[in-house]
This record gives sequence, C-alpha cells and structure tokens, in this order.
Amino acid sequence: MVYFNEKYEIIAKEATGYSIDSTDNKYYDKCIKVIETDSFAHYSCYEMCVVSFENGEEVSLIVIGSYCSKLFEHSGILEEEIFYLILDNQIVKLDLKDFTYRTYSISKPIGTYYEIYSCQRGFLVYGELELILFDKQFTEQWRYCTMDILFGEKSLQLKEEFISFTDFDGNYHEVDWFGKQRNYKKFVPETVTINMKNIKTPEEFQSAIKQMLGMPDFYGRNWNAYWDGITGLIELPNTLILDGWHEYKKIQQKDAEMFEGIMKDYNGLEDYPHCECIYKFYM
Repeated sequence: MVYFNEKYEIIAKEATGYSIDSTDNKYYDKCIKVIETDSFAHYSCYEMCVVSFENGEEVSLIVIGSYCSKLFEHSGILEEEIFYLILDNQIVKLDLKDFTYRTYSISKPIGTYYEIYSCQRGFLVYGELELILFDKQFTEQWRYCTMDILFGEKSLQLKEEFISFTDFDGNYHEVDWFGKQRNYKKFVPETVTINMKNIKTPEEFQSAIKQMLGMPDFYGRNWNAYWDGITGLIELPNTLILDGWHEYKKIQQKDAEMFEGIMKDYNGLEDYPHCECIYKFYM
C-alpha cells in the first residue's frame, strides 16, 4: 500500500516474518506498539518505509497492531506531515517530523474497523458492523449500524449531503451527516430458487418464503401478509423458481393454487416489475 503527498511517500505492507522480542528480526528505526502484547499473544505487524521528498531521508518502521487488523487502500490518511492509520479499533496519529505518535481507541467496539476518511466534520471510520464519525480531536459524534455486515471494500462515497456505500451483501445504504439513514435498498438477486423437496405444509412454505425472499421479521406468514410484502416491503427477483412444485401441489393443492393466483395477479399490476415464476419438476 502506498500513501503520498508533496512531502512524503509511505510504503506499507504486512510484515509476516516479524516476531516480538526475537533477535532474528530485521532492523527498524522505530517500533510502534499500537496494542500491549508479548511474544505469546496474537498480533499483526506492518512494515513501513517513510521517504521525505525534501531531504531524501528514509525511515523504517514496524507497527504492531491487533490480530484482526488489515490494511486496505483507505486504512491510512497522509495529511501534510501527519499520517493517520487505523488498525482495528486503534487509530494512530504519527508525526512524520519526529516520529512521535499518539493512539486513539474506539470505545465499545463492535466488529473490526478497516478504513478511515478525512472529511469536513472530522474523520469517518468504516468497519465491519459500524460507520462512526469523529471530530478532529477524535471525540465520537455518532454511529450508524444495522444487522448487515457493513464493510464492502472500495464502496464508501462521501457526498456533500450524504455518505453512501454498498455493504458486504450488496445492500445499498445512504446516511446523512447526522448519522441518520436516508435511503436503503436491499440487494435482490436476479434469480431465487425455493427447493420444495422437503416442504410439506403451508407453514413450512411460508417459512421458506420469508427466508429466501427476505421478508421482514414481522412477516405474518400468510397469503394476505405475502401480498402486502411483495407490493410494499420487498422487491421480488426477476425469476422465482419453485423446484419440485408438483410434489407440493399434490399434497397442498389449495395452498399451491393460492400462491399461483397471487403471482398471476401480481404480474398483472402495471406499477411493479414482472417476476417470472417457474414451477419446476425435479430432473
């Protein structure tokens, strides 16, 4: 990973062969311990070469951080003569003039944190389960979290009015600069297949529908609730395959015909995208 501005270039990479307190370690000009650890603990090490464009001086660093930490393109920020680096729930503020540093801890961390961004309001930290805004003194302003795994590499966009990103599962989020969700769009796959092989009752069919189509937790598991769901709560895939439908229809004809009728009515609506239903026999 390379970070640079008009004054400095920092080349950073994982140092897999480094062992705390070992005499076999490569020499480094400075060792920065972000966490308190010893040779028996789990940790990650990162090698950094700092080059000054003003005098050509090179300084080598070894940074020891959390075992969960990992470097991405936006894990560091180089501003003038200050380098900010996030390693899990620890943020390092490194002064490149004299290589003194200070660390800031994220209180009550949830999951792992991977990226840090500079913005007009301070610093935005993007992690596995949370988005956190800090001011310039690293005082927390707000947190945004949902039940989704939020982190999706190279997805965060900072706009004038909002922050947007696509999470690990492909769901789209928009958050305003006060930490409030302003838009959310759940990822909908092109095709969803429901395996009807082991479904014998309407209750089991409704449970499969809730899981496979992403109905909310309050889904009522009946056909009235299903209609409300597909016309107001979720977006159906382009294609819905019911694999082994003939077996279910053989033992639950009335319930199967109810579903077929609902899907026919749905696909007759002008304001909703078509969902092709394929009632498939087992091969």
